[in-house]
Amino acid sequence: MSAAARDVSIWRIDLREPAAVVECAADLLSPDERERADRGTATVRRRRVLSRAALRLVLARCMGTTPAVLRFVTDPSGKPRLDGSSPHFSVSRSGDWCLIAVTSLGPVGVDVERTVALPELEGIAVRRFAPADARTILNQSGERRLRAFYRLWTRTEAYLKASGVGLAAGLDTAAGDPDPRAWTVASVSAGRDLIGAVVVAGAHHWGGATLHACPLTPGYATFSSGGERSSHSTRPTSEKDGARLRSGVQI
Repeated sequence: MSAAARDVSIWRIDLREPAAVVECAADLLSPDERERADRGTATVRRRRVLSRAALRLVLARCMGTTPAVLRFVTDPSGKPRLDGSSPHFSVSRSGDWCLIAVTSLGPVGVDVERTVALPELEGIAVRRFAPADARTILNQSGERRLRAFYRLWTRTEAYLKASGVGLAAGLDTAAGDPDPRAWTVASVSAGRDLIGAVVVAGAHHWGGATLHACPLTPGYATFSSGGERSSHSTRPTSEKDGARLRSGVQI
């Protein structure tokens, strides 16, 4: 296990699941979570239900408890956290993919974006980024420009999540990478056509590395709505899966 694996765990969740799996996952949610998930189309609901249930599963595994007993609150900035002493976490969704970051080090933010072409990229960069950052992006062309845009976008959004500021403050308030004495930034290898980033409070030696998100096979059906384990085994299906659950992230 790498040092970063002991510091922060990053999980990748595929949100393309059939209706039966979605309903099993919904059983893990609180009434408020289910009500919020229901506000939207069937696709929106599926993504919300699966990502929230996956968050409960990841945190429950980290804490040695069951998913349904977890209670969430929000801090004054509106950032969600677990009630009581607990790991810090962050969640990001883009289309049918979700990243979850968990750490005991301090506040954390994660972001993932699909690298889709943006005809209005130049205008967005000028309007939303600090001038120096916009110039860095626009001085490139083609695929390099697109990836530079998403690289900066994800790193900035991850920092705004970690700091509790949020995107409402504007991306230009967080020009460039945050102070390395106070925050650690790393890229996340999230999969094909995805770009991710994670920011964690404090200075850590793995800053600047590329961390690899491990796929999560949640097994929603192994839990009932009451938080009790069903008769199905929840153990990893192989030693390799067990290593993934223990390490979560590798360099």
